Amino acid sequence: ESVNRENIDGVEAFNVHPHHNSRVGTAAKYAFENDMIVTCGNDFHHYGHECLCGILTKKPLKDSYDVAKVLKKRKYKITIGGYILNI
Repeated sequence: ESVNRENIDGVEAFNVHPHHNSRVGTAAKYAFENDMIVTCGNDFHHYGHECLCGILTKKPLKDSYDVAKVLKKRKYKITIGGYILNI
């Protein structure tokens, strides 16, 4: 199905939930080819799945407005399994 790109700023390209096929390659390819904001998540529902990925910022984020600013300015890095991605 076609997506209206005008309504999408970014993609959770890296969902590293260990029990889901999140199609990370497809999501990342779409995000990078379309110069979108790239985020990550791991759907922490069970102990042992926490802190598998996240975003790193230079300053602490106070609220969702801070998160939006950092994402829009692309002033963050993604960490997955302790490795930092330079995106």
